Amino acid sequence: MEFSELIKTATVESVVLSCAGLPAVKGTLCITSHQLLHSSCPGGDAQPGTGTVELWLLIRNVDAVEKRLAGSSGTITLRCKDLKVLQLEIPGMEECLNIASSIEALSSVDSVMMMYPFFYRPQSLKLEEGWHLFPLEQYFQQIASQVSREGRHPVMLRSSQPLMGPNRKRCREDEMLLGTVLDEEDRGFIIDTRSAQAAKQARMTGGGTEPKSSYPQWKRLHRPLERLVTALAQVILDPSCRTLVGFQGLLEREWIEAGHPFHLRCSRSAYSHARLKQEAPLFLLFLDCVWQLSRQFPFSLEFSERLLLTLFDNAYASVYGTFLCNNEKERCLCKVKENTHSLWAWLNQPGERKKYLNPLYSHNALVIWPSVEPQSIQLWQGLFFRWVRSSQYLDEAWTEIQRLAEGNEPSVKESAGKRLSQSLSAPAARTENER
Repeated sequence: MEFSELIKTATVESVVLSCAGLPAVKGTLCITSHQLLHSSCPGGDAQPGTGTVELWLLIRNVDAVEKRLAGSSGTITLRCKDLKVLQLEIPGMEECLNIASSIEALSSVDSVMMMYPFFYRPQSLKLEEGWHLFPLEQYFQQIASQVSREGRHPVMLRSSQPLMGPNRKRCREDEMLLGTVLDEEDRGFIIDTRSAQAAKQARMTGGGTEPKSSYPQWKRLHRPLERLVTALAQVILDPSCRTLVGFQGLLEREWIEAGHPFHLRCSRSAYSHARLKQEAPLFLLFLDCVWQLSRQFPFSLEFSERLLLTLFDNAYASVYGTFLCNNEKERCLCKVKENTHSLWAWLNQPGERKKYLNPLYSHNALVIWPSVEPQSIQLWQGLFFRWVRSSQYLDEAWTEIQRLAEGNEPSVKESAGKRLSQSLSAPAARTENER
C-alpha cells in the first residue's frame, strides 16, 4: 500500500480553521501521509504581531470525521482522540469530500509498521536511546536487596491466571516458585481480581484458580478489581514509584512489558462512531487515579499533571514507539526498538525533564492512603476541559507556585500548596460568572 493512493486531494487554499477558544484562521491546508498541516495566509486572518499561525495534527490522532455540505462548499469536523475538536470550512464540494475521505483512510491505517513512529527522525535523539532505561533484572535485584537488608519486607508480585483447566492440573514449577517467596513460617495472600463466580467459569476455557492443597502457605482472596491495579497500589505504597524516573519504570514493567494491549485498547477514543469489543480506556482510568492522588497529596509526587497529560496523548497517538503494539512479542516482530524512538528518551532530556517536575515535591517515605469518598473525587479538568476553556488562570497559578517554591522552604511550599488548591476551583468559578 502506498500512502499516495489514500490522498485524493493534497492541498486546498482558503480553508478556515476553527477551534474552541481560538480565533478562526484562514490559510492553506496540506495533507501528508501522517500529518495534517494548516498554515495561515501571509497578512491574512492571523492576529497582528503573531506572524504565520500553523497547526500540525498527527492524523492518527483523529477519532471521527464528520462532514456537512452546503452549496458549493463544505465543513469538516475533526474529533480527536485527545478530545480536541477542529472545524475546517473548505471551499469546493469535491475538495471537501476528498479531504474527508483522505483523513478517514489515513487515520484508519492499522499496520503498525506504517505508523509515524517508524518514519519520525528527530535530530536530538538516537534510535537506541531510552529503550533500556528500566531493565526488569535491575528491578528484581533492588527487591532482593531490600528483602536481605530489612528482613521481613513485604513484597508484591503480579501474575496472569493459572491454566488449571476443568481437570485441576498442577504446575510443580509454579508451586516451587511461590514457595521460594516465603519462609517456612510465613503466610501470603493471592488476591484474585475476579469474582469467585468468574474464576469458576474460567475453568471451562482452561483458566481457573490454584488448588488450595498445592499452595498451603497461601490464602486466596477474590476482589473484583480492574486488572493492572497493581500499578496503582505501588504508587500508593512505594515512594520510589512516585518519582519521575520511578513512575516511568512502573509504567514500563506493569503496563508495557506486562502486555497491556495498547494497540487494541487505545485504537479509538471518546468520539469514535465504531466500538470494537476490546477497546477500553483502562490506561486513562489509571492516569485519572494517579491525578486524584496528586490532588490529595500535592507534595508527594515528583511529577506534575503535565506528565499525565503527555502520557495520555502518546498512548492514543504518538510520534514515539513506546506504546505501539499489544505485547513484547509483537514489538519484537515489528522491530519497534530498532526502528522507532523511545518516549522515555525524549522525556528525560534535561531541557524536557524539568517541564514535568512538581515544584512542590518533598520526599515522603510513608504510604499515601487516598480518600475514596464521593466528595473527595474531582473531575480532571486539566484533561477533560483543556480544549474548551482557557488555561490562563491555572498557568498563572503554576508560574507563581514555581517562583515561590524555588526557595525550598517548607513554609513557602505550604503557602504554594494552598494557592494551588485555590487555583483549581477559581477558573471554573470565573468561567461560570463570565457566561
